[in-house]
Amino acid sequence: MQEVTHKPRVAILEDHDDTREMLRIGLEARFATVAYRSAAELLDALERENFSAIVADIMLPGLDGFGFIKMIRQNVRFADICVIAVTALAMASDREKGIAAGFTAYLVKPITPEEISTVLWNHIGPSQDKSPAA
Repeated sequence: MQEVTHKPRVAILEDHDDTREMLRIGLEARFATVAYRSAAELLDALERENFSAIVADIMLPGLDGFGFIKMIRQNVRFADICVIAVTALAMASDREKGIAAGFTAYLVKPITPEEISTVLWNHIGPSQDKSPAA
């Protein structure tokens, strides 16, 4: 009998088309990915869909990554979801602010999808998957 497995679902929040597509393609070997251009789109999707983790840019139009993580952490349904910041904000004070705001991890661009995948896997590997079975 063959074991049925599914990939953890990861939402990508990135407003730049090329970066969003690079992340989606780079992570799809290990994760089922869904990409969003804005925090508002992703917040709307979270009302209907479950994700094991979110990879989020911070510098976004409209609601930025800090506003997004604040909303996520205030909602009991999403308070424990793994949210990885992937950003160009590289100062040590930016990282401290990101972790204090509630990001699970804070990664600075440029970064490869393999590096992001490893960080995600360390936080949400298959035994920790919170998404529903496919």
